Amino acid sequence: MVFKSKYVFLFFALFLCYFTSSVQAVNLNTLARLLPKALCSSSAQPHSGIAIPFSSWSQETTIPQAPFAGEARLFATQEQGLAWRTSQAVANSLSKEEEQLLDSLFSTDVAFSLPEAIPTQVLPTEQEGDIKSTIEYNSEDSIVFDIRQKKMFLYGKTVTNYEDIKLEADETSLDWTTHTIVATGREDTAGVLRGNPVFTEGDEQYLAKAMKYNFKSKKAIIDKGAKKQDEGIIHGGRIKKDEENNVYIRHGKYTTCNLTEPHFYIGAGKIKLIPNDKAVSGPFNLYFSDVPVPLGFILGILSIQKKRASGIILPGYSEDRRGLYLKNGGYYFAFNDYIDLMLLGSVYSKGARGFQANSRYKKRYHYRGELLYQHSNDKGIREGDPSEEKSFQFKWQHKPEQKRNSSLIAEVNIQSKSFRERNILPGNENTNSNLTSNIRYTNKLRNFPYALSTNLQYTQNLQTKISNITFPEGSLRTNSIYPFRGKGGTGGKWHKDIFFQHTFNFQNKLSNVIGKDTVDVKFSNIPELFSKGNYGMQHTLPIKTNIKVLKYFNLTPQVQYTERWYFKKLTYRYDPALKKAVADTILGFSSV
Repeated sequence: MVFKSKYVFLFFALFLCYFTSSVQAVNLNTLARLLPKALCSSSAQPHSGIAIPFSSWSQETTIPQAPFAGEARLFATQEQGLAWRTSQAVANSLSKEEEQLLDSLFSTDVAFSLPEAIPTQVLPTEQEGDIKSTIEYNSEDSIVFDIRQKKMFLYGKTVTNYEDIKLEADETSLDWTTHTIVATGREDTAGVLRGNPVFTEGDEQYLAKAMKYNFKSKKAIIDKGAKKQDEGIIHGGRIKKDEENNVYIRHGKYTTCNLTEPHFYIGAGKIKLIPNDKAVSGPFNLYFSDVPVPLGFILGILSIQKKRASGIILPGYSEDRRGLYLKNGGYYFAFNDYIDLMLLGSVYSKGARGFQANSRYKKRYHYRGELLYQHSNDKGIREGDPSEEKSFQFKWQHKPEQKRNSSLIAEVNIQSKSFRERNILPGNENTNSNLTSNIRYTNKLRNFPYALSTNLQYTQNLQTKISNITFPEGSLRTNSIYPFRGKGGTGGKWHKDIFFQHTFNFQNKLSNVIGKDTVDVKFSNIPELFSKGNYGMQHTLPIKTNIKVLKYFNLTPQVQYTERWYFKKLTYRYDPALKKAVADTILGFSSV
């Protein structure tokens, strides 16, 4: 007896038996165990068996994890449409009750066609099974079910989701017996492998040529994979991941080069990554174009904690006009949650070297800031020039987090001309060469009617090497004082609106241009700079009031007293020998 495919009646009967009580002792699981007895693969066409259009599947449709009896294959393809067959041998082995049940399901031939895109299918797992969550899968081409082997095959831009795991690949297969999923790419007509697996678990992402993952043990094996690690990329010939997310890498490469085959890297035979803790390796070497150089060590331990922790910082490596280099390698000190320190060094094959210290600090709800100092001895910049040139940069940023009675704001950027020349980007040589630094401190003095404001300003022109310093500079200022109002009183009469405000300013200006010469700004020259500085003070006392005229006009009369104090003055005399007026500087207090 041969049963022809009758798909509409098959699914109608399946769901009717499952959701109604008119047919007793028959449900989906019963039919799932019965149907394989009547199905077998046909040698006449590949993937023969039951092919079901996904438009007819319900979200509750389940592929049981329990073993199937008999021979059967369930499949659906875009090209073949639907097919269902049984062999005469299998049909003769069915009992009379089973034949009656199958006869009731199939009576006419019906043809179906698949939709252009196969929608996502959901396989809910049993509560007592090994897989504790729902597996969602999708593919653009086709999905093939092999009931006899208990396997499923996905083709064409497949996506599989399970808990926090997402797997994308061009070809994917799932084995319900071993609880494993295998993903690979697929060669195109030019022989190029396309659609390689991308495996994402939480925040971790792996790129691979092929991979295998076990849903039950949560272990994975990745062939020729790569994963991002902080600012770099780790490549591995073979990568294994255990149930605790520890990663074991054979023939590992760590690099900051984003090419598939990096032209520089640190290579080690074995690497172990302990998540949010550290990376440990055996003997490692630095490689350029797969050629080892004599830079390495017998053991490597690197902190990869996401929270702040002290540890070694691996250097970057490449080549520039100063030769091959190892750049910005050193150590990070995480003293506590409020301050840290990073010490970095760089070396170049032509003899140049550099040092950098960077510290960040913070006091919650009060202030935060950062200090940076860079120093380098540059050598071999110009071809054939063995001379060495020193350069430096100092930066300081400090700002309060909340308004308080006192505050300090700093924006400092001091650097040498040679440092700017070494680090300016090509094409920006004509940008503004003036650098300005400011440090400002304010304080609302308690129990005192004045508020203090001080400022230090440093301006340097890297082209002319002229520097100007304004220090000290500040002011003492009162709030408006109403002498004719009582305590807590308000205005009303014209004389009660009279007020005054006293301001005392002081300033000292320094310049490294002395006469016709320009001197370097350094500690040994500070006394000379101050002796040539210009400094003075000023008092300002304005007296104001507001008078309303004819109810619609405001008249604001004002009188202001200003007095300036100087500690140097110039006197002019005629010099007969020079036949011109000559200015003499006389030290002493004078007011104007």
